[in-house]
Amino acid sequence: MVRWSLAAEASAVDRGEPRCAVAAWIGRTRPALLPHDPVPERLCAVRARADLVDEILLRLRDAARRQHLNQSIWSIGCGLDARWQRLAWPLAPVVTRWVELDEPHVIAAKDALLSGSPFAREWAEIEDIAMIPQGWDVLPEPDDVQPVVLLLGLLHRVPAQGLRTLLARIRRTAPRAVVVLDLTGVQGRARAGWSARRLAQLGWQVLEDDELAPRDILYDRFGDEVCAGMVPVRLLVLRAC
Repeated sequence: MVRWSLAAEASAVDRGEPRCAVAAWIGRTRPALLPHDPVPERLCAVRARADLVDEILLRLRDAARRQHLNQSIWSIGCGLDARWQRLAWPLAPVVTRWVELDEPHVIAAKDALLSGSPFAREWAEIEDIAMIPQGWDVLPEPDDVQPVVLLLGLLHRVPAQGLRTLLARIRRTAPRAVVVLDLTGVQGRARAGWSARRLAQLGWQVLEDDELAPRDILYDRFGDEVCAGMVPVRLLVLRAC
Protein backbone atom coordinates (compact mmCIF):
# COMPACT_ATOMS: atom_id res chain seq x y z
CA MET A 1 0.00 0.00 0.00
CA VAL A 2 2.98 2.32 0.56
CA ARG A 3 3.88 2.06 -3.13
CA TRP A 4 0.27 2.52 -4.24
CA SER A 5 -0.16 5.67 -2.17
CA LEU A 6 3.06 7.08 -3.57
CA ALA A 7 2.03 6.28 -7.14
CA ALA A 8 -1.41 7.84 -6.68
CA GLU A 9 -0.01 11.04 -5.21
CA ALA A 10 2.83 11.26 -7.74
CA SER A 11 0.46 11.01 -10.73
CA ALA A 12 -2.19 13.45 -9.45
CA VAL A 13 -2.18 16.90 -11.04
CA ASP A 14 -4.02 20.15 -10.32
CA ARG A 15 -4.19 22.73 -13.12
CA GLY A 16 -1.28 21.07 -14.87
CA GLU A 17 0.96 21.02 -11.78
CA PRO A 18 1.75 18.04 -9.50
CA ARG A 19 -0.73 17.97 -6.63
CA CYS A 20 1.97 16.63 -4.32
CA ALA A 21 5.43 18.03 -5.01
CA VAL A 22 7.20 15.52 -2.74
CA ALA A 23 5.54 12.46 -4.29
CA ALA A 24 6.18 13.79 -7.81
CA TRP A 25 9.86 14.30 -6.96
CA ILE A 26 10.19 10.79 -5.51
CA GLY A 27 8.45 9.35 -8.57
CA ARG A 28 10.92 11.09 -10.90
CA THR A 29 14.09 10.38 -8.95
CA ARG A 30 13.25 6.97 -7.41
CA PRO A 31 10.97 5.22 -9.91
CA ALA A 32 11.84 1.84 -8.37
CA LEU A 33 9.68 2.84 -5.38
CA LEU A 34 6.56 2.91 -7.57
CA PRO A 35 4.49 -0.27 -8.13
CA HIS A 36 5.77 -2.24 -11.12
CA ASP A 37 2.32 -3.12 -12.45
CA PRO A 38 -0.16 -0.50 -11.20
CA VAL A 39 -3.85 -1.47 -11.27
CA PRO A 40 -5.98 1.54 -12.30
CA GLU A 41 -8.89 0.52 -10.04
CA ARG A 42 -6.66 0.58 -6.98
CA LEU A 43 -4.82 3.76 -7.96
CA CYS A 44 -8.15 5.51 -8.48
CA ALA A 45 -9.35 4.44 -5.03
CA VAL A 46 -6.14 5.52 -3.30
CA ARG A 47 -6.28 8.92 -5.01
CA ALA A 48 -9.94 9.36 -4.02
CA ARG A 49 -9.08 8.38 -0.45
CA ALA A 50 -6.29 10.98 -0.36
CA ASP A 51 -8.70 13.70 -1.47
CA LEU A 52 -11.25 12.68 1.18
CA VAL A 53 -8.63 12.65 3.93
CA ASP A 54 -7.45 16.13 2.95
CA GLU A 55 -11.05 17.42 3.05
CA ILE A 56 -11.60 15.82 6.47
CA LEU A 57 -8.44 17.41 7.87
CA LEU A 58 -9.53 20.83 6.65
CA ARG A 59 -12.94 20.40 8.29
CA LEU A 60 -11.31 19.29 11.54
CA ARG A 61 -9.00 22.32 11.36
CA ASP A 62 -12.01 24.63 11.07
CA ALA A 63 -13.76 22.92 14.00
CA ALA A 64 -10.63 23.22 16.18
CA ARG A 65 -10.29 26.89 15.29
CA ARG A 66 -13.86 27.54 16.43
CA GLN A 67 -13.06 25.85 19.73
CA HIS A 68 -9.78 27.85 20.08
CA LEU A 69 -7.74 24.64 20.00
CA ASN A 70 -4.46 23.75 18.36
CA GLN A 71 -3.93 20.33 16.80
CA SER A 72 -1.22 17.74 16.45
CA ILE A 73 -1.27 15.28 13.54
CA TRP A 74 -0.18 11.70 14.23
CA SER A 75 0.25 9.75 10.99
CA ILE A 76 0.59 6.14 12.13
CA GLY A 77 1.96 3.69 9.59
CA CYS A 78 2.79 6.74 7.48
CA GLY A 79 4.94 5.03 4.86
CA LEU A 80 6.05 7.55 2.23
CA ASP A 81 2.95 9.70 2.60
CA ALA A 82 3.76 13.37 1.93
CA ARG A 83 0.66 15.02 3.35
CA TRP A 84 2.92 16.73 5.92
CA GLN A 85 4.26 18.90 3.09
CA ARG A 86 1.19 19.16 0.88
CA LEU A 87 -1.06 20.46 3.67
CA ALA A 88 1.58 22.35 5.64
CA TRP A 89 0.32 25.77 4.61
CA PRO A 90 -3.47 25.15 4.85
CA LEU A 91 -3.16 23.56 8.29
CA ALA A 92 -0.42 25.82 9.66
CA PRO A 93 -2.70 28.19 11.60
CA VAL A 94 -3.93 25.32 13.79
CA VAL A 95 -1.54 22.35 13.49
CA THR A 96 1.52 22.99 15.65
CA ARG A 97 2.99 19.48 15.62
CA TRP A 98 3.22 16.75 12.98
CA VAL A 99 4.39 13.24 13.89
CA GLU A 100 5.18 10.48 11.38
CA LEU A 101 5.30 7.02 12.97
CA ASP A 102 6.20 3.75 11.28
CA GLU A 103 8.45 0.72 11.49
CA PRO A 104 12.19 1.43 11.92
CA HIS A 105 13.21 0.40 8.40
CA VAL A 106 10.48 2.58 6.85
CA ILE A 107 11.38 5.67 8.90
CA ALA A 108 15.09 5.16 8.20
CA ALA A 109 14.47 4.92 4.45
CA LYS A 110 12.14 7.92 4.45
CA ASP A 111 14.58 10.03 6.45
CA ALA A 112 17.51 9.11 4.20
CA LEU A 113 15.46 9.93 1.10
CA LEU A 114 14.10 13.27 2.27
CA SER A 115 17.12 14.57 4.17
CA GLY A 116 18.94 14.94 0.86
CA SER A 117 15.95 16.21 -1.08
CA PRO A 118 14.74 19.72 -2.02
CA PHE A 119 12.31 19.31 0.89
CA ALA A 120 14.96 18.66 3.55
CA ARG A 121 14.26 21.86 5.50
CA GLU A 122 10.52 21.14 5.72
CA TRP A 123 11.14 17.49 6.61
CA ALA A 124 13.49 18.53 9.43
CA GLU A 125 10.51 20.15 11.19
CA ILE A 126 8.57 16.85 11.23
CA GLU A 127 8.92 14.48 14.17
CA ASP A 128 9.58 10.94 13.04
CA ILE A 129 9.23 8.00 15.40
CA ALA A 130 10.49 4.51 14.57
CA MET A 131 8.62 1.72 16.34
CA ILE A 132 7.32 -1.77 15.61
CA PRO A 133 3.54 -2.00 15.04
CA GLN A 134 2.93 -3.62 18.44
CA GLY A 135 4.15 -0.40 20.07
CA TRP A 136 2.39 2.16 17.88
CA ASP A 137 0.61 4.71 20.05
CA VAL A 138 -0.17 8.40 20.55
CA LEU A 139 1.44 10.33 23.40
CA PRO A 140 -0.58 12.64 25.67
CA GLU A 141 -0.88 16.27 24.57
CA PRO A 142 -1.63 19.49 26.53
CA ASP A 143 -5.29 20.31 27.15
CA ASP A 144 -5.34 22.95 24.40
CA VAL A 145 -4.00 20.56 21.73
CA GLN A 146 -6.32 18.09 20.03
CA PRO A 147 -4.55 15.03 18.58
CA VAL A 148 -5.74 14.02 15.10
CA VAL A 149 -4.69 10.44 14.33
CA LEU A 150 -4.47 9.11 10.77
CA LEU A 151 -4.84 5.33 10.41
CA LEU A 152 -4.60 4.93 6.65
CA GLY A 153 -4.03 1.68 4.78
CA LEU A 154 -3.26 -0.22 7.98
CA LEU A 155 -5.60 -3.14 7.28
CA HIS A 156 -3.15 -4.09 4.51
CA ARG A 157 -0.36 -4.26 7.09
CA VAL A 158 -1.87 -5.43 10.39
CA PRO A 159 -4.76 -7.81 11.13
CA ALA A 160 -8.17 -6.38 12.05
CA GLN A 161 -7.71 -7.36 15.70
CA GLY A 162 -4.36 -5.58 15.74
CA LEU A 163 -6.04 -2.42 14.51
CA ARG A 164 -8.71 -2.72 17.22
CA THR A 165 -5.93 -3.12 19.81
CA LEU A 166 -4.29 0.05 18.46
CA LEU A 167 -7.59 1.92 18.79
CA ALA A 168 -7.83 0.77 22.41
CA ARG A 169 -4.31 2.08 23.13
CA ILE A 170 -5.11 5.44 21.52
CA ARG A 171 -8.31 5.73 23.58
CA ARG A 172 -6.32 5.08 26.73
CA THR A 173 -3.34 7.39 26.08
CA ALA A 174 -5.09 10.14 24.08
CA PRO A 175 -8.78 10.11 25.05
CA ARG A 176 -9.42 13.51 23.38
CA ALA A 177 -8.08 12.34 20.02
CA VAL A 178 -10.05 12.36 16.79
CA VAL A 179 -9.21 9.36 14.62
CA VAL A 180 -9.49 9.10 10.83
CA LEU A 181 -9.86 5.37 10.16
CA ASP A 182 -9.41 4.00 6.65
CA LEU A 183 -11.63 1.04 5.74
CA THR A 184 -11.05 1.21 1.97
CA GLY A 185 -11.69 -2.14 0.32
CA VAL A 186 -13.46 -3.68 3.36
CA GLN A 187 -16.50 -5.51 1.99
CA GLY A 188 -18.92 -8.31 2.79
CA ARG A 189 -18.94 -9.79 6.27
CA ALA A 190 -15.81 -7.86 7.24
CA ARG A 191 -17.85 -4.62 7.27
CA ALA A 192 -19.84 -5.84 10.27
CA GLY A 193 -16.71 -5.73 12.40
CA TRP A 194 -16.50 -1.97 11.83
CA SER A 195 -20.14 -0.99 12.28
CA ALA A 196 -21.10 1.99 14.49
CA ARG A 197 -22.49 -0.46 17.03
CA ARG A 198 -19.29 -2.51 17.14
CA LEU A 199 -17.13 0.60 17.41
CA ALA A 200 -19.34 1.91 20.24
CA GLN A 201 -18.61 -1.33 22.08
CA LEU A 202 -14.92 -0.48 21.66
CA GLY A 203 -15.53 2.99 23.09
CA TRP A 204 -15.62 5.02 19.87
CA GLN A 205 -18.35 7.26 18.45
CA VAL A 206 -18.63 7.64 14.67
CA LEU A 207 -18.67 11.35 13.80
CA GLU A 208 -18.47 10.85 10.03
CA ASP A 209 -18.88 7.89 7.71
CA ASP A 210 -17.68 8.91 4.25
CA GLU A 211 -18.03 6.32 1.52
CA LEU A 212 -17.53 6.13 -2.24
CA ALA A 213 -19.19 3.12 -3.88
CA PRO A 214 -17.22 0.79 -6.17
CA ARG A 215 -17.28 1.68 -9.84
CA ASP A 216 -16.95 -0.55 -12.89
CA ILE A 217 -14.70 0.36 -15.80
CA LEU A 218 -16.50 2.66 -18.22
CA TYR A 219 -16.15 1.86 -21.94
CA ASP A 220 -17.26 3.80 -24.98
CA ARG A 221 -19.31 2.21 -27.77
CA PHE A 222 -16.13 1.08 -29.51
CA GLY A 223 -14.97 -0.87 -26.47
CA ASP A 224 -12.22 1.56 -25.49
CA GLU A 225 -11.78 2.36 -21.81
CA VAL A 226 -13.01 5.83 -20.92
CA CYS A 227 -12.71 5.76 -17.14
CA ALA A 228 -10.99 3.34 -14.78
CA GLY A 229 -13.03 1.41 -12.25
CA MET A 230 -12.55 1.85 -8.52
CA VAL A 231 -12.67 -0.36 -5.44
CA PRO A 232 -14.91 0.98 -2.62
CA VAL A 233 -13.49 3.77 -0.45
CA ARG A 234 -14.63 4.29 3.13
CA LEU A 235 -13.31 6.60 5.86
CA LEU A 236 -14.61 6.94 9.41
CA VAL A 237 -13.97 9.87 11.74
CA LEU A 238 -14.08 8.68 15.36
CA ARG A 239 -14.10 10.23 18.82
CA ALA A 240 -13.85 8.39 22.12
CA CYS A 241 -17.17 8.08 23.94
